[in-house]
Amino acid sequence: MTNKEKWASLTDHMCSPQSYIDWTWRFIISCALQRRVWYGPEHMQCHANMYGILYGPPGLGKSLCLDMAKSIISSPLKKDAKITKTQPNNSEAELFVIAKTEEANLKAAEESMIKSKISGVNNDPPLFISAPDAVSFEALVETFGKSLRRTNYSKDNGDGTNKVGIYTHCSTYFCLDELGSLFRKKQDSIITLLLSMYGCPKNYEYKTKHNGEDRIINGCLSFLAGTTAEFMEDILKDKLIGKGFTARCFFICAHKKRKPMSSSTELTTEQIQYKKDLIEHIKKLYPLVGEAKVEPSTAEWFHKWWVEYESHPERWANKSSRLLDYFVRKNIHVIKVAMQEHFGESTEMLIPKWRFEQAIEILEKEEPTMHLALTNDADNPLTKVTNKIFDYIVKNKEAQVIDLITEFWDYLPQGRKSLDEVLSQLTMTDKLELKTKETGEIVYRERNESI
Repeated sequence: MTNKEKWASLTDHMCSPQSYIDWTWRFIISCALQRRVWYGPEHMQCHANMYGILYGPPGLGKSLCLDMAKSIISSPLKKDAKITKTQPNNSEAELFVIAKTEEANLKAAEESMIKSKISGVNNDPPLFISAPDAVSFEALVETFGKSLRRTNYSKDNGDGTNKVGIYTHCSTYFCLDELGSLFRKKQDSIITLLLSMYGCPKNYEYKTKHNGEDRIINGCLSFLAGTTAEFMEDILKDKLIGKGFTARCFFICAHKKRKPMSSSTELTTEQIQYKKDLIEHIKKLYPLVGEAKVEPSTAEWFHKWWVEYESHPERWANKSSRLLDYFVRKNIHVIKVAMQEHFGESTEMLIPKWRFEQAIEILEKEEPTMHLALTNDADNPLTKVTNKIFDYIVKNKEAQVIDLITEFWDYLPQGRKSLDEVLSQLTMTDKLELKTKETGEIVYRERNESI
C-alpha cells in the first residue's frame, strides 16, 4: 500500500470532506520536510512549506483532520534514537561531529519542552516544533528561537569527494482549529512575519520589546487552519489580510460532509498500524537535506508549461479577480505540491516529471472554488444570504423557489428580485443547476461536479 492509501484508511471513519483529508496529508509532509529540502538553485530555493485554510460551515470535520495531523507530526524524538545516518567511510572526526549534532538537538528539544511547559510523549520531546495556538508576535518569535536544529548531511567538496556538513535551520508549524487565533486586530507584525517566513529567508531580523534585536536563521513556517464564512467576512472587512497573503494560501473550500458520522470510533488494529507506518515515514524524511532535483528534460518541460500557462489567463481555472495574485505564482504552488506528493511516498531526491503533472491536476481540481473564501464582502447585502441559500440547498439535496422564499424572505432586501439575483449567480458559477423532476416540479440542486 502507498502512504496515501494508508492515510485514506486511517481517516476512513471521518465525516470530513475528501479535500480536507487530502490537503491535511500534504501539510504533514510539508512540516516533515521543514526547510531542509528545496527545489531550484541556491539563489531561488523553493521549499515545500504551505499555508492552508480549510474553509466551510461549522461541523464539517475540520478539527478531525487537524487533530489527526497533530497526532502524527508531534511524534517524539526518542532519546535513544539516532536520526542521522552514518556511512561506512565516515572518519572518526565526522562520527564525532554527527554524535555531537544529535546531542545538541536532543538538548535543545528538551530545553524548549521544559521552557514551554509542554509534555512530550513518554517524556520525549517532539520531533517537529509547533507554535502555540494562542499566538502573539512575541510568542511566535520565541518559538522560532527555540526551534533551532541542526542536521548532518553529506556535503560535496567539489572534487568528487564528500564530507560531513551541518545544516542549521529554524522551522516550525501551526495546526489551528480556528484561524481566528492567528489573525486579530493590531497584529500587523504577525502578518509581516508570516509573509516573510513563507519564502523561507536565510535571515529575518526582528525587534522584541525586551530582548532588543535578534534574527531567525533559515526560518521556515507551515500552517493549516480551519475557518468559517463568518470569520473570513470579519478579517476581510477589517483588512487584516491582503493580496500578498491570499496569494500564498491554498483555500480548500467545502460545503458538505462526505459521509455521516454519529460519534467517534476507536481505531482498528489495522488503522493503528497504518498510523505507525506513516509516523515512521516522516521520521525517514527527517535526515534529508539538500536540493530535490529533476531530469533536464523535466525542467525544460516545466519551463515551457509555465510560459504557456502564464501567457493565457483566459484558460485559468478561476476567473475571480481575487485570485489573480495566486495564479501569477502558480508555478511555485505546483512545485510545492509536487514535492509534497513525491516525498509523501519516497525519500529519493529526484522528483519525476509525472509528479508535476499530478500537482497541476490537483490544483486545477481545487482552484474553481478557492475564491469562495474571499467573497464574503460585508458591503454586499446579498453575500450572506447567498452562502446561506447554497448551504440550505446542499443540506436538503434540492429546493423549489417557494421553499427559498419561505426560508429566506427576511434576508432578501428586494424580495423575489434579490432571490433571482442570488440563484442566477449560483447557477452561472456552476454551483447550482436547475432540474425538472418527473412530477413537473422545478428544483435547484447542487451540480454534481461542485464541492
